[in-house]
Amino acid sequence: MEPERPKKISGLSAEQMARMEQEMSLVQSRFRAIESSYSTHVLSLVVARNYVVKLMGNKAVASYLRRHHADLTEEFQTIVASTSLDEGMAVG
Repeated sequence: MEPERPKKISGLSAEQMARMEQEMSLVQSRFRAIESSYSTHVLSLVVARNYVVKLMGNKAVASYLRRHHADLTEEFQTIVASTSLDEGMAVG
């Protein structure tokens, strides 16, 4: 086990290996960018959810939405009922 010596992977040319390393570097930089903005996005989602909870807690607003926008009411109720970010991630 010599860390200085490049690893040999059978079936890959030097060009393919260089391309894989380049792609891995790109993936890592994209991951870091997403990771750095994650907490901001989570905070925004929490604030938005709390706003929807307040709206749906207002009887006049909830009644109006039920009468005129039943589809939105369903979605808002799903948001209100969710207790974690994963619960609201259902693909429809």
